[in-house]
Amino acid sequence: MAEAKTKSLKKTSKRRRKLFAPLQLELPEDCGLQHIELFSELSAQLKSLAESGTFDDNPRWQQRREFLIKQILAGEKPSHFLQGPGDIRLMIRLWREKPEFLQHLPLDKALLNVLRQQLDPPSRLLFWQLIQLYFEVWDQLPAHQALASWLSDLCQSLPPRRSESAELQIYRQQSEILFTPDPGAAFIQATQALQADVLPLLKRWHVPETGRFAQHIKRLYYLQPLEALQVEDVGKTLHLFQVLQQDAVKNSMMEEQLLLGHHAAKILMDKVLDNGLALPENWRHTILGILGDPRVPRAAPRFQTWWGRLDNKYTAAMRNWLSQLDLKLFLNILEDVAHTHNRADLLRMFPARKRFLEGLQAQGLIVESRLLLGKQAENYIRTQFDQRDLTGLAQLGSSATSLIYLNLQGVHLLEGTHSFQLRIYQDMPIEGLQNYEASHFSLAAIRKQNAQASVKHSHSPLPRWQHSLIQRLGEPPFNLYIDPGKVLSRADYLKYMEHFV
Repeated sequence: MAEAKTKSLKKTSKRRRKLFAPLQLELPEDCGLQHIELFSELSAQLKSLAESGTFDDNPRWQQRREFLIKQILAGEKPSHFLQGPGDIRLMIRLWREKPEFLQHLPLDKALLNVLRQQLDPPSRLLFWQLIQLYFEVWDQLPAHQALASWLSDLCQSLPPRRSESAELQIYRQQSEILFTPDPGAAFIQATQALQADVLPLLKRWHVPETGRFAQHIKRLYYLQPLEALQVEDVGKTLHLFQVLQQDAVKNSMMEEQLLLGHHAAKILMDKVLDNGLALPENWRHTILGILGDPRVPRAAPRFQTWWGRLDNKYTAAMRNWLSQLDLKLFLNILEDVAHTHNRADLLRMFPARKRFLEGLQAQGLIVESRLLLGKQAENYIRTQFDQRDLTGLAQLGSSATSLIYLNLQGVHLLEGTHSFQLRIYQDMPIEGLQNYEASHFSLAAIRKQNAQASVKHSHSPLPRWQHSLIQRLGEPPFNLYIDPGKVLSRADYLKYMEHFV
């Protein structure tokens, strides 16, 4: 029997199976693309739902939103009109979109208790929205410390999920720093422990940089050390100065629609201005490293971004400080020319010229200035001084002569080395000079410009050229009073009073 069965199987296996005919399928060219616009619309709606938790065009949500606004503006108690997570989600959205609603319905401890009762526990979406509200408006919430405590508890009590966002995971991990009664101190300690600056930590921990929470942290870390400087600290160098000049730091948004760099530069300048001090060189380098040189056209994007958003007093002060630097550079050139060329006459006149120019500065008459350098002077300056002090220099061709332009409260004066006469102009003598629109000038072209007055330097026992300049500046159309006592040495002042007054 078994043998017969085996033979039967062998016969079966030897049979040739009949093959199926090849399967022919024809698909239309637009297969899978029919009604694709419907899928795009659904995808957009799902994206909107994921971001906001609601459909903005949903009539029921819109009606409920308007109802909540009316109740809030009418001063009704939240416990009377809030009906579950949906209403709370709408209210949180109102707070985040329109912070003025915080004035009509402040998140105080009583309202926070209502939220805790109706959200026991909250959904992951509401949990995330509460955290964002905390970061964005922070100190504008009367109960921000109580809210921080609740968020900290939720980080521990809400069980994590595999599908949980990376942001929520980070918030859980860093809850002891983010949701504490004093997050500022906790953040500063974290920067020290991790040897990191604040901005990278804010980014790593998904804290919105434009929110009031982040602005508070940045103020403590970057600005409070500057505010703590005393009068005797003016001129002190901080490691923070280099950090503040980094693009990511100085461009970070702060309150009052200003950047972090604006606030830092204002603090340093106020320390100097409020105490009537000279601007130290290292502070000047720091401020210019943050804000740039203000002596550019006002329409320039760089000026509009930085100096254009500050009070005019800061721009005027920096221009004045830079004119002091220009004056220092010019006097160095003047003295170097006298020594290099062994000009005894220039050496004799140098102290009087130096005293006169510095006296104009001391009298507060110099509003702004600019240096126009000959080739030799440019080489000398660039080898003798810090390159950061040489912004805005102009070239005066191959001439050996160098000039300094001074704006004396609207009166324009050109002073030069070698045999260049003092020239006074009622109007701007050279186009592009004042706003740094040009960087190359011609001495020959400048000499062709007619001046309203000119005074030649000459060595004399009496301060004759100083008297001529003082007298001419005091006459129409200039009408600029120069105090002789501020521009003359004691000995020359006595001679001046004796012979010319």
